[in-house]
Amino acid sequence: MRNFWGTLAGFVFVAAAQADTAWPTQGWSTATPESQGMSSPALQSLLDFGQANQADSVLVTRHGRIVLEAYYGPYEAGQLHAINSATKTVTSALVGLAVAQGLLPPAETPVVELMRGRTPANLDARKQAMQLQHLLDMDSGIAWIEPLADAVPETALKMYASRDWVQFVLDQPMAQAPGAGFNYNSGNSQLASAILAQAAGMTTEDYAAKQLFAPLGITQWRWRKDPGGTSTGGFGLYLHPRDMARLGLLQLRHGEWEGRQLLPRAWVDRAFAASLPMTPGPGADFRYANGWWTLPARGAFMAVGFNRQLIVVLPREDVVAVLTGRRHYDLGAMLDVLQRAVRSEQALAEDPAAAQALATKVRALATEPEPVALPPPALAQRVSGRTWKADPNRMGIAQFTLRLGERNECEIVTASGGTEVLPLGQPGQPARTQGARGLTVTRAFWTGESTLAVQVRYVNEGGVASWVLRFDGDRVEVAFSSTVNGFAAKFAAQAVD
Repeated sequence: MRNFWGTLAGFVFVAAAQADTAWPTQGWSTATPESQGMSSPALQSLLDFGQANQADSVLVTRHGRIVLEAYYGPYEAGQLHAINSATKTVTSALVGLAVAQGLLPPAETPVVELMRGRTPANLDARKQAMQLQHLLDMDSGIAWIEPLADAVPETALKMYASRDWVQFVLDQPMAQAPGAGFNYNSGNSQLASAILAQAAGMTTEDYAAKQLFAPLGITQWRWRKDPGGTSTGGFGLYLHPRDMARLGLLQLRHGEWEGRQLLPRAWVDRAFAASLPMTPGPGADFRYANGWWTLPARGAFMAVGFNRQLIVVLPREDVVAVLTGRRHYDLGAMLDVLQRAVRSEQALAEDPAAAQALATKVRALATEPEPVALPPPALAQRVSGRTWKADPNRMGIAQFTLRLGERNECEIVTASGGTEVLPLGQPGQPARTQGARGLTVTRAFWTGESTLAVQVRYVNEGGVASWVLRFDGDRVEVAFSSTVNGFAAKFAAQAVD
């Protein structure tokens, strides 16, 4: 009986919180953590967790009000951020909306019937049985290599290199029957986006703008397209953290928004009852449905993107949290810290000292710390102005010239003859440039008598490219790595003047 009454009390509390929801269509309301039954010191621990794990932002809401919002410099409030594979969750929601509006038939409809005007290769009984719902649940059966780990996503890379992404996915052979098991596949979501666009008579982005983003109050975003003009269904959407939280609140409220059932409740609740184990993947404890990762034992539901772009929905606690960042980390460890911050179903006593400490921490995180660097060695003058001819390499770099000192830049010439000048900034003053990839922050610094490091932050991508140059006389060894796509390469170069 004690468990029954405890559960009932929890439902009553959540229902009361929902009735008092401050809908953020016109803007988010804010509140102190303690007023919403959360602990300021515990939320500061969440900020520490983010700092240790290369977060770009942390935002926490309870009962529809922001209780914590922090940005790790150089990322700032008001900037878009790639949500990577959390895009899959948005694509799934749009498909559910189109089904409810009658633009699409039920999700149990076979994919081959929905792909009008296209003839798939490797057509067999298994592919004929593949349904739209299978695409959204990642159990389509299509043969595909895209591990949920730091491994090469072989098939996804081949899709990126193709001229027609939709046809590429549709032509892949089947590895197993639809519904037989989980296999992560961004191609599934690309097919879903193409199917939606064909049915709606507009791009997935345009449909989202009218039918989902406008009702939620989302006014700014960016959405990539494939070479054929189809909005990328599995990644490529950029949002503000506050708008990511709007999507989380819509899920938390079972598709309701300001008294309107924006998404079908049954569609939303399907994710809350996910039963498909995510194996191979993060583990049998996780389940997947309609683009949502779930941890039933924790009561947690998450939209998850590469390098931990997260929308976290905790119905029992009436919490939505958003994290963006630059590296993977254990989701269970993050949930431990987040859920410990929820202390009561009632307001706590205000704690001015703890609130001030939390505000001080938020302000400090807005300034990116400078890397540990040595004063420029005598070698800096000797390598500056010299041109280095590169050995054949996977990056397609033919040669580069370092100009260190007042200009502090690197001119790169590619094997195809193109030229790019990379500004390197000055000590304590990184170079900040705006381009097609958004804000880029670059700094160069010496880590040894003969070692120069160059760090390139793609702020809106949530990625970092790192160069390490080790000089030895007229030779230099170059190591490159990128967290944007996992690419890494090494090559040597010879001074030619």
